[in-house]
Amino acid sequence: MFRMILTAFVFVALTGSARAETFNFQEEGFSITTPQGWEVLSFSETAKMVERSDFGSDLKRSGRADSSILTVTEDRNAPGVSPGIFVNKYPGEISDISVGLNNVRQFIEQNTRDFVLIEGPTPDPLGGFDAAYMRYSYVVNVGAGDLDVIEKFWLIPLGDEYLTISAGAAPGAPPQVLEAIEAAAKSLTPL
Repeated sequence: MFRMILTAFVFVALTGSARAETFNFQEEGFSITTPQGWEVLSFSETAKMVERSDFGSDLKRSGRADSSILTVTEDRNAPGVSPGIFVNKYPGEISDISVGLNNVRQFIEQNTRDFVLIEGPTPDPLGGFDAAYMRYSYVVNVGAGDLDVIEKFWLIPLGDEYLTISAGAAPGAPPQVLEAIEAAAKSLTPL
């Protein structure tokens, strides 16, 4: 009995918490809950991943490479950490969400291959925030090779700043992965 309890403790200690975790970002004015069992990446892990991708040089050039607030993934060792959820904050006012999403679309089209818009800008208030999303697929090089991605991207204006939540997974990802991504975005709540 003691060995079984000790084994269970060691397993939980080595694999991390399997419960969902809520992060409160006081300065940014929101909280978000990560999917159960997913891992939080450090800022340096996120920066290295972005740097290796097709997006890296353009994000550095634009000064937006260090915008990460939170990155979570189901498997930190997966190429491009897919599936993953990336929350970023940028300076700048967004007066028209559709225009902002179209600017993001152009950026992604210029920096990836085989871009396909699946669902255009769609209003989707998140936890009381005015927001909209779009869904698309593309192929991106992540340093270790090409990665096919289907992504849902939310844009959330916050006065003179804005949040983005981009959540991607490989085509054919299990429904529970897609549901976990959606639930995390829908958990966004003002503080």
